[in-house]
Amino acid sequence: MNKALRFAGAIVALIIASGCGGSAASTDSVDRVDSVVTTESLAPVATDITPVAVMPVDLGAYVNTVGCISYEEKATPIQYVSEWGYCKFEDVTVQVYTFASQLDFDSFIDLLLASGGKEEDTVTKGLVLFAPDSATKIEPLRQALEM
Repeated sequence: MNKALRFAGAIVALIIASGCGGSAASTDSVDRVDSVVTTESLAPVATDITPVAVMPVDLGAYVNTVGCISYEEKATPIQYVSEWGYCKFEDVTVQVYTFASQLDFDSFIDLLLASGGKEEDTVTKGLVLFAPDSATKIEPLRQALEM
């Protein structure tokens, strides 16, 4: 419960300091809240920055750079998928999916696994998932993606 109060105090301090809510907060109220928040030593904040996965702007051009040619976008919507289509990689058809966020990607993987699919039958780089028709192309596709 004490952690919850410290967290709530920190949120209140941020709201007051930013001036949200249309009222001007006095310096006294900010100082009072800050003293409540900082009475105990807090754990240091991690400074590592996790790279954000980004969806390619032009999926056809992106897959072409790894040797997956003749990309054909499909218009049929698939839940959680921003864009998808087919391309040819070493004479094998590859389904390619792209996602707007990591949450969409994770949700799609959950659906894939729930429907009997296997994550090891796919190759993922950032927010793009490749699913070749032949498992023999998994490793060459990984190499093409420099993984």
